[in-house]
Amino acid sequence: MSKQRVHQLLNKVFNQLQQAETHFLPLLEQVIHKILEKYAGIITSENFQKEWNALAPNPALGLGILHLMKEYFRRKAVNLLEKVENGFYTGAGKEYKTVKSDGRRALQAIEEIFQLKGALTEEQFWIELSRKMPRKPVKEKFQPLVKQLIRENYIQHTPTGYLVISRKARTYVGKLYIALSFMGRPAKVSEILETCVLLFGRSADFSCARLRPLLTRSSSKFIWTGKRAEYALAHWGIPRARGYRIARKDKLELVAQALKQLGKPANPREILDFIRLQSKPPYPINFNRVYSTLLSQSDVFTRGPGKGEFSLKDWNLPAYRQPKLLIKEILTQARNPLSASEILMKIRQKYPEIRLKNLSSYLCQDKDFAANQERKWFLTQPEVYKGTPYYSQIQKWQEFYEEKKEQFVFKRYIRKLLSGTARKHIPASAVRRGLERLMKQEDFALIVKVAPHLPKHRAIQTIVRKAKKRLLF
Repeated sequence: MSKQRVHQLLNKVFNQLQQAETHFLPLLEQVIHKILEKYAGIITSENFQKEWNALAPNPALGLGILHLMKEYFRRKAVNLLEKVENGFYTGAGKEYKTVKSDGRRALQAIEEIFQLKGALTEEQFWIELSRKMPRKPVKEKFQPLVKQLIRENYIQHTPTGYLVISRKARTYVGKLYIALSFMGRPAKVSEILETCVLLFGRSADFSCARLRPLLTRSSSKFIWTGKRAEYALAHWGIPRARGYRIARKDKLELVAQALKQLGKPANPREILDFIRLQSKPPYPINFNRVYSTLLSQSDVFTRGPGKGEFSLKDWNLPAYRQPKLLIKEILTQARNPLSASEILMKIRQKYPEIRLKNLSSYLCQDKDFAANQERKWFLTQPEVYKGTPYYSQIQKWQEFYEEKKEQFVFKRYIRKLLSGTARKHIPASAVRRGLERLMKQEDFALIVKVAPHLPKHRAIQTIVRKAKKRLLF
């Protein structure tokens, strides 16, 4: 049967139900009232089906009629089972008829209590409920309803013994909402954190760093009061504090005017201090906004001439160059090793504004530079010196450097294997070469000691067997 044919049959049945609604809907209303009164106004779908089978006039047709009725009421924009506390469609005059029962009023009172208080102990809960419904013996009458709400996970106990609404306590935002409701006043992030720990225990994994972005992003539920790190619930009616906003064009004019008045290149911190001297709090701009404006407006500002400094493009000052790039450029143009004093002299001739102290220690820290026995520095890329007498020397040095580096990595790897702290394995080819070097050094005991931790590679296991034989004989 096609999907279209199924829809046709369903529409036919629904039309028949609509025509006959005056006959069976009053009877259905009586059955629903009996079920609701038995369960104090709230019931799950499973319990409703059980009671329906027991009370329906024709239990054999109960499930079929129930399914059709659910679909019929869904089309009428009413879900009979899920929204029974709000009312249901009677068919008479096409209106909603409210289920007026003590259970429904108690449910509304419970919602209002948790909306206002957030979390309560059991004793506080019954006191608040008795205030909402003063004419009833509250605890005796509604204790079965509350137990059922706890069984159905509508209300839950926190690890510290408080009662909360389950649907609100499922997320971090809901827990923050409950904590602020419990406090009943605007509070700082640290106070909210303490309240969350009080209500939900330390296992909830709360921290100030995690709470602050949640409070800031959930603007429909929380508001910033204007005081430092203080937040409140949005429905309390406290006016929302607004931060000092400034347009991009105004930021640009503000930073450019500050640089003009300073009359010299300056770093972002100096520019910000100058702007704050000229204005009153709340300050219109912060460090991040100054720095982002200087970087993004490249048609107005340039980096340099000094490290970390910015200047106006109209001043036509030389742009800042990183020392590493300058040294690479000088060595590439020279195409022969240079001493530190020669490199420093060339930098000062071309860029007098750049000042470098202790150039040798600076070059030692970078793997792109190396020195020969005469303490002359060269680039570690042999292709730069291709066609010169230094090409073969630098190529040999590069091979020597790579071998020494591999030896160092292998020794560190062996130490970590023996101590049990090795998290990553180096390539099997590097392990094989390292073991071969140990064989040449006749360090057979170390190979046998580390053998259980080595990869099960054929070449590696062959070296291990040789080392065991040499150790025995």
